[in-house]
Amino acid sequence: MTFRFLSRAVLGVIVSFTVCTLLSYRNEMPNDGALQIGFPFHFFRQSVGYDPVLNVMDEASNFSYSYFVGDFLFAILLFFFLQLLFRKILTKKK
Repeated sequence: MTFRFLSRAVLGVIVSFTVCTLLSYRNEMPNDGALQIGFPFHFFRQSVGYDPVLNVMDEASNFSYSYFVGDFLFAILLFFFLQLLFRKILTKKK
């Protein structure tokens, strides 16, 4: 493995993870009080709600390391799948 290949792979995985995360970002705090980040697993969730019995507003947030790692592994698989797909397309055109 060359440095060029490794740096391109690391950058490609980070870009694919970022794109998947940005596309799956859902901020519905004004509507139902929920914020979710992550694809295909939601690794961060935050919610706000009102309890009429206790007459208080409450906020809960949850970060899941296992879902974060799962999303990152998905980004790695997605990057290498796209690499194979683009290589196949480019070799057919030549």
